[in-house]
Amino acid sequence: SGNSIGGEKAHGKSKKNKQSSESSTSTSEAEREEMEERYERVVLSVLCGLGWMVSCRPEVSDTTETYASIQSFRYSENHFFPEASSIVRLMQSSRGSFRREAFALVGKLCQFARSVVLSDHAGDTSPESQNDNMLPLGTLIPSVLSAERDPTIFASLMEMILTYIAVFQGNGNDPWKYLDPSLFTKSLSKTVRRACYGAPAIGWGPTILPIVASLPILDVATEPNHDATEREERMKGTEVRPLPLLAVESLWDGHKSAVGVTDTAAIVSAVIECVTFLMLRRPKENHPQFSLDCWRKCGQLLLESLVYFFMEAPDSGYGPAAASLDGLCTTLSRDILKLDTASCDEGIGDRGVSNIANWLWGEEGLQSALFRGKNDSQKVRKLGCLLKSILIQCNEADGMKPKSLIPSFVNFFHVIILSSGDRSNKSCTGDEVKLLLNIMEICTVDDFFPVR
Repeated sequence: SGNSIGGEKAHGKSKKNKQSSESSTSTSEAEREEMEERYERVVLSVLCGLGWMVSCRPEVSDTTETYASIQSFRYSENHFFPEASSIVRLMQSSRGSFRREAFALVGKLCQFARSVVLSDHAGDTSPESQNDNMLPLGTLIPSVLSAERDPTIFASLMEMILTYIAVFQGNGNDPWKYLDPSLFTKSLSKTVRRACYGAPAIGWGPTILPIVASLPILDVATEPNHDATEREERMKGTEVRPLPLLAVESLWDGHKSAVGVTDTAAIVSAVIECVTFLMLRRPKENHPQFSLDCWRKCGQLLLESLVYFFMEAPDSGYGPAAASLDGLCTTLSRDILKLDTASCDEGIGDRGVSNIANWLWGEEGLQSALFRGKNDSQKVRKLGCLLKSILIQCNEADGMKPKSLIPSFVNFFHVIILSSGDRSNKSCTGDEVKLLLNIMEICTVDDFFPVR
């Protein structure tokens, strides 16, 4: 009996010790979580505060002070400002919240504290010209862009990259002397090919066009030991893809990885804007002409975007998806009209669209895209919406009518009339009637019945 009582006392004491240990462990875990949360709040507050500080007290104020009057004021030279290495660590942190705020801060530094990101020696990339407290963004950007996976971060990351590129161009410098264009394009292509890993495209999509527009045609374009003649020789090889086109092709592949209709439509709209810009841009020293194959690839991307709108995009009647598709329709009609106008302008012989105009608007181009697949009700309805949008924009442009599009519209008109004759009731559907009326409003009688 005594042994039994003693055993129970020992068991009770052991049980109490175990409960005390578990309680202590639980308390320590709660304290650790609280400390981590407190640490995160402090770091995020500091990053946000630094961004607010530089925006309120920029290094150069265009409205109140001249550059010379405050030339001695540099955030990179003030001891109270965080070291560049500290910001770099946060840009590469395992915590997504730290990376997001660090990217937002660097974007503000590019705008308001340029000494932290830009050397005072324009065009000088030697180590001697770089301040010790300057952010090495030229080497950081490709690595952080390639490594990022968090969809909540890409909006601030892409905005930071765009701001970094803009700060060089605003100072008359070339960002691609600091940032390897080939390596950057590789990282950008990898990211957009995966649709920024599910990040809402409305947040990062608008940054793609200005980034693509700033890319040199080849990585050799920024190297001083290569002249314009050698660049042209390099472009004659079909194996060489211009860097802007590589990025846009990857962006097009990314529309297949988008999570929903809204993101897909935003990505396709960005593709349309990019290829239209490339085909309308006048060649310069850093942006010489593409090869004919590359221009055709630009046109093909435009036509594939048109086919996506007709045949793949769902026919949503309401909600965010419908709004995004309406936006895609507006982008298509606007840029097609731009290219049509440029194709009819005799003074644009040096632009890309002039090299492929006959192909783009002919049987192998637009007409082939329009007649791809069956002319079902969805396709007819969407073509009607596109023509209606074109008419609205034509009326806003003093009644300008598209000339290059007319042969394709006339052919589609005849196809609908002939197909209705094969039906039992010998009549067109309501959507077909609306489309025919839109075509008749764009085309003239001479277009339907040319005088021979």
